[in-house]
Amino acid sequence: MLSSRVSVSSVPDKSTLAPESEHQLAIHQLNELYGAITSCTDKLQTQHDTCRTEEAAAKGFLLNAQVEYEALTNPPQPCYGQFNDGLLGKLEDHEVMMSCIEKIQDWAKALRSGGPRKKSNYDKAKERYIKKLASCSSLQHQFESSFCELRTTVDDSCTSLTTCFEQNLAIWEKSKPDFKTLEGSRKATFQAAEKVLCLVTEMLKPVVKEADIAKCDKLMVDTSSLTLPAFRKAPPAPICDTSAVATFPCEKGFLPLYYTGQDWYDAAPTDPCTPCTFSPSTTATTTGTNPPP
Repeated sequence: MLSSRVSVSSVPDKSTLAPESEHQLAIHQLNELYGAITSCTDKLQTQHDTCRTEEAAAKGFLLNAQVEYEALTNPPQPCYGQFNDGLLGKLEDHEVMMSCIEKIQDWAKALRSGGPRKKSNYDKAKERYIKKLASCSSLQHQFESSFCELRTTVDDSCTSLTTCFEQNLAIWEKSKPDFKTLEGSRKATFQAAEKVLCLVTEMLKPVVKEADIAKCDKLMVDTSSLTLPAFRKAPPAPICDTSAVATFPCEKGFLPLYYTGQDWYDAAPTDPCTPCTFSPSTTATTTGTNPPP
């Protein structure tokens, strides 16, 4: 998320780096770390979405298997209840009772032949659903953990970059008066040296004149070559873009963006969200998962 990225073709020995190159290496390493975690987080998000879609489908198969089994196990009504309650035991109910018995026999035959298969289908569908549910829960927690790690990396990187800039800017500003003082000192030293040279030159002449000595005292020395150029303006502060991780696990907007707003959510609701540990104000938002039928 750094606003500018530095391309480094090779990674030299850090002990031989100049400060600027060391800074480039640090940016390069931060970018690589950010890219790796981003790739991992994106991959986990995709895997979680796919898993929840498959979970919703598995739940649909489970419900269908349950409906098919229960449709087969339901005895014919109302005669089954009447016969079972003894309401059809009278002689005048003979024809109705015989018809009811035939219906019950047909139902029992269908139940004996198809019941085990329907029950097996339900058991298998339930097993697949439970496994998929566990897999999706694991992916959800991995995704949230990776997202929190990504946000920490971005925040730490931006903090480090800002701190580095502010510290060096402070050194830069603090050094300006020192350089101006050094400039004045060098000019004064140069002027003194030129006057001393003038005096020595005059005193080595066969005839030393007082006027010539006075001329050395009043000597105007050109120190323009020692004048420092105007200080350049400091570069603007670096800008870190943290918008991609501004909405993080359990914070407002995260659930609709990644969970409740997805097509699969109604059929495959997520586990309670696990907040990032760096945010003490964060509270977990519960989105319950329905137990298997």
